[in-house]
Amino acid sequence: MRPNGAARAAMRWSAVVATTLAGALVLTLLLPLQHAPQALQIGAAAVTLLVGVIVGNLACPGRSVAAPLAVAAQAGCSSLVLLALLGWSDGAATFGSLLRSALAVAVLAWVMSALVQLFARQERRHASVSLVAFATLVLGLAPLWGGAIVDAVAPTGAGADILVGVSPLTYLAQAAGWDYLRYDWIYRVTPLGSLRFDYPDFWISTIAYAALAAALQVLAAGIRQSVSAGLGSAPPTAVT
Repeated sequence: MRPNGAARAAMRWSAVVATTLAGALVLTLLLPLQHAPQALQIGAAAVTLLVGVIVGNLACPGRSVAAPLAVAAQAGCSSLVLLALLGWSDGAATFGSLLRSALAVAVLAWVMSALVQLFARQERRHASVSLVAFATLVLGLAPLWGGAIVDAVAPTGAGADILVGVSPLTYLAQAAGWDYLRYDWIYRVTPLGSLRFDYPDFWISTIAYAALAAALQVLAAGIRQSVSAGLGSAPPTAVT
């Protein structure tokens, strides 16, 4: 039995509350980073993104066009609340950076939810959500694990720009206005910080991520229509 509109709305708001509480819990674990408030801001945004996508897609799964957008709105609202509290507590974050971070979380949540909708089948939705979350983590940390590869293969080419640009963590860092790859501890983890690279423009990245999410939703809708048409045209099974 599918939930009605009121039940779906209740589950969505429950997802918002659960995401906010989970993000607040992890935020307390990140408090030792208060000496680097932008790192704390990025950490809060990343946690809210992952928790929001997981909770939103599992709490109220949907296959309509609006479903990924609803998850994106939920994650964006949750992150805005947490980031606003964070900015109020340390006084370092500007209102513009908080809004950009919340927008970045919403756009990335839209992309991730569109991927879940593309790959998920109702009986395998948990696996699809886990796979998308894991892939996002791996891609987000690409500048860390891929820095040595780029340094060895193409230290003077465009490899560093590509590696930095494809990372969702870079997008969140750009929203917060932080040059995270030239922070002190990065030099102890990866040689990427010592290479020459340019960060992508935040608004160009926003448009690119939004276009990707829209394309994924169009592709998912086309696949669903093809599957439905194939099932509808299948001949009835003979009864013996």
